Amino acid sequence: MFLSFKRSQHALLALAFFVVMVLVVFSTLLYFAERGTWDETLGIFINSEGDPSQFASIPAAAWFVLVTITTVGYGEITPRSFLGRVVTLPLLVFGLLLIALPTFVLGREFSMVWDMMKENQNLEEDGFISTPLASPHLRRIRHPSVVSLETFAESSRITGGPIRRNTLQRDQAEMAGQIADLKATIETQGEMIRRIMNVLEGKGKQRAQSPLPLSPE
Repeated sequence: MFLSFKRSQHALLALAFFVVMVLVVFSTLLYFAERGTWDETLGIFINSEGDPSQFASIPAAAWFVLVTITTVGYGEITPRSFLGRVVTLPLLVFGLLLIALPTFVLGREFSMVWDMMKENQNLEEDGFISTPLASPHLRRIRHPSVVSLETFAESSRITGGPIRRNTLQRDQAEMAGQIADLKATIETQGEMIRRIMNVLEGKGKQRAQSPLPLSPE
């Protein structure tokens, strides 16, 4: 889970910055929309109904915005004016996105980390290379038997995983066998080509030695 948070840190930081911006902007808008008028006698803001305003300061409005976007909804502070309710509507939609986006990002990263853990475990069980989790070179060395020994050793050095001696010897034996088979195939094909050339040369000599038919006069 820690790796999922670490891999998602940029997306989560961007989301946190967006939350702070929404908190500041909508708190300011709600403060000016809901603060009401200043009463000199009481020394407080009075709303249109004659009651003390619940949005007497920007921090009070910020508390309402925070409770709304997190879908908690205590209900002790509510907008009374039409303009305040209109400003609150985007907060309701943003509250849904605030819950859905982190869940999607973390779920996707957790699934990717889990798949890489399973793949790394399978590689270790097969005896190839013990690679660190989430290595960017993991796919490069998935099939070491089809690459050269130099590339295989270089990939192991980059990923920091030790090459097992028996695996290296087995790969050398497999490569030697493949080279021997390829050499035998080339020699067989060369022998077949030489036989075909000899047959063609023999037919050419026979045609050259045979007399041409005389044309009737």
